[in-house]
Amino acid sequence: MQDQPFWQTETQALFPVLRGRRNADAVIIGGGLSGLHIAYWLCKAGLRVILLEAVTIGSGASGRCTGIVTQTHGTLFSQMEKFFPPEVAQAYTQTQQSALQSLRDLASQQDMNSSWQDMDIFLIAKSEKEAALLAAENEAMARAGFTAEFTKSTQSPLPALAALHFHGQATFQPYSYLLALAESATRMGLQIYENSRVMSLETNMVYTQRGSVLAPYMVIATGYPLINTPGWYFLRMYQKTSFILPIEDGEAYDGLYLDINDRFALRRHRDGTLFHMIDSRVGTHVHGHPIQTFAERYGESFENHIPNTVYTGIDTYTADGLPYIGAYSQKTPNIFVATGYAHHGILHSVVAAQAISAKILGLPNDGYSIYSGQRRGKGLWVADAKIAAAFAGRYLHGIFRLHAPRCSHMGCKLVYRPGTKSWECPCHGSRYDDIGRVLNGPTVYDTPIHRNRRG
Repeated sequence: MQDQPFWQTETQALFPVLRGRRNADAVIIGGGLSGLHIAYWLCKAGLRVILLEAVTIGSGASGRCTGIVTQTHGTLFSQMEKFFPPEVAQAYTQTQQSALQSLRDLASQQDMNSSWQDMDIFLIAKSEKEAALLAAENEAMARAGFTAEFTKSTQSPLPALAALHFHGQATFQPYSYLLALAESATRMGLQIYENSRVMSLETNMVYTQRGSVLAPYMVIATGYPLINTPGWYFLRMYQKTSFILPIEDGEAYDGLYLDINDRFALRRHRDGTLFHMIDSRVGTHVHGHPIQTFAERYGESFENHIPNTVYTGIDTYTADGLPYIGAYSQKTPNIFVATGYAHHGILHSVVAAQAISAKILGLPNDGYSIYSGQRRGKGLWVADAKIAAAFAGRYLHGIFRLHAPRCSHMGCKLVYRPGTKSWECPCHGSRYDDIGRVLNGPTVYDTPIHRNRRG
C-alpha cells in the first residue's frame, strides 16, 4: 500500500523553505488545487501573494484524486432540497457550471499540460431501490436547472440497472496541471514555499516552523481547517479514507462511472482502469486489505484483474454535502476557508478561487453565499449535531484504551492501521506515521509514539 500521491512521480521540493519574515497582500495555506487556483486568481488581479505548503505542492488530496471533473455526485441535489430552499440548488448549478467553463478554458491552454478530455459521466444504480433514488435525483436536478438523461443502457463494467447520463464532463491529469498552474502563477509574482508547515495564526500573521508572513488576508485551503475556533469546524466535519486502485488490464469502455451511493468511481486510464474506492471513517478499525476488499466486491466484474498497488487518500465531508467556502467565521472577515469537498474537489477548488478572490477584491459574489461556513438550513443543525455527537462518543471511547497514544490536535486516542503503518485519530482524522510524524491534518504537531503500543 502506497502513502504517496498517485499522480506525483517525484517528491523532491521545487520551492524553498520559508525562513524569516515576509510581507504580502494575501497568504494562502495549502498547496493543492484550491490554494493554487486562489493564488492564481489573486496574482492575476495584481496582488502580492505568498503560498505556504506543509510538504510539497500537490502532495495532499489533489495528488490522490482520480482526475474526474464532474458537477454532481451521489444524491447531492436531493440532499440539498432536504436542507435548503430551491434557490440554493439553482445557485449551486450556476456556480458549478461557471467553474467548469473556467477550468476547461484554463486547462485547455497549451502550456497547462493537463491532458484534458471531455467525456460523459454515468451515475449508476444496480438495484430497483437505487434506481428509484436515481429517478428522484433526476427530478431534483431538473428543478435546479441541471439536465441529465435517465437511461437503462450503459457500458458500465459493473452491474448497472439504470443510470443518469451527463454530457460535457471531463477527465484530466491533475498533478501536471497543478505544476503548470504553479509555474504560471509564479510568473505573475506568486511566492511558493514548500516544507513550510503553518503552526499557528494570529489576526494578520501566519507562523511556520522557521518563518512568518504578515498579510491582511489569509486563506486556509488545507484538506481540514487547522484552527478550531472561531469557526468550530471540528464539530461539523469528518474525514474518510479512500483508495485509488490502478487496474492494468480489462475490456475497454466509454465514459466515467460513479456510484449513486458514493461507494466508488472509475474511469479509463491509459490501457486500464483507475478505480476509486471509498472506505470508512478515518480512525475506525478496518478488517482486511483494500485489495482484498476490491476483489470480493468488484473483482468478478473486472474478470479478476486485481490491482497490485493501492494509493491511500483522505476526503473531508460536511453534513449537507456542500463544501465550506468563504469567511472562516463572522468574527474573522479577513480569514477565509475552503474545505469539505468530499471526493469531488476539482471543481470546488475553482469555485473557491472565484468566491474568495471576489470577496478579497471587493467584487460581487452573492451566488457563492450558499457555501458559507455560517449557512443555516432546515434541520442542518440536527445533522451537524450528529457529527458532534460522534466526536464525543469516539473521544469517550478512547478513555478505555489506556495505552494508546494521543492525537496532538485535541487529545483523542489514536488507532493503528497496519496496512499503511500509520496512526489515525478517530475524532477528526489526523494521521501520523509509525514514529508519530504528521501525515495529515488537522493536527500540525508530531506526537510521541512508543513502538510497543498498538492501541
